[in-house]
Order: sequence, then C-alpha cells, then structure tokens
Amino acid sequence: MADMLMVGESTVHRTRQRYLEEGVELALNERSRKGRDKKLAPETEAFLIATACSTPPTGRESWTMQLLADRLVSLELIKLKLMDWRFAASDARVKFQRFYPDLHLS
Repeated sequence: MADMLMVGESTVHRTRQRYLEEGVELALNERSRKGRDKKLAPETEAFLIATACSTPPTGRESWTMQLLADRLVSLELIKLKLMDWRFAASDARVKFQRFYPDLHLS
C-alpha cells in the first residue's frame, strides 16, 4: 500500500492507527497544531503559492524571493515593514524574510 500511495510504511501505519482510534475523518485530516499564528491569510498564501508556480515575469527564468515579495507588496496583499532604514531598496528580500520567516521559497 505504501508503494501505491508513494508514502513511507510508517505513514501508512500511523494513518491506520489513527483510523482505528479516532475514525476516518481524523485519520485523513491533520489536527490543528500549537504554535505561532500564520503570517499570511489563507487567500494570500494560496495566491503566493499560485504565483510561485506560475510562469515567471518576462526575461526571468524563475520567480525569486525578491520578485514574489515585490508582487505581494505591489498588490497590497502584505505590508513590507522597514526594520532598519539603513537597508537599501534592493534588500527587500532580507526584510521580507525577517517578517515572514515561515515562508520557505527558493
């Protein structure tokens, strides 16, 4: 079964165990996790993912963190806060990563 679903055997075992203990709904869906609230609204996160998976701008081979940050800021989906006025405008990627550290984009 693990090969057919392209998952590890431990995943199959854990899912089966959760099904037996908690039922099908909890076995197939993740529980909410403790921790910090998400930085982006679900709609913004979906837009970011869709943008990152789309064709990059003309003249670019791929989306960069800088381009994605610029796109979200230009559409006013996020506000880019300046932590330190000494940063040059070209350092938006650093600023973006400081305020959205949970986003791991290449």
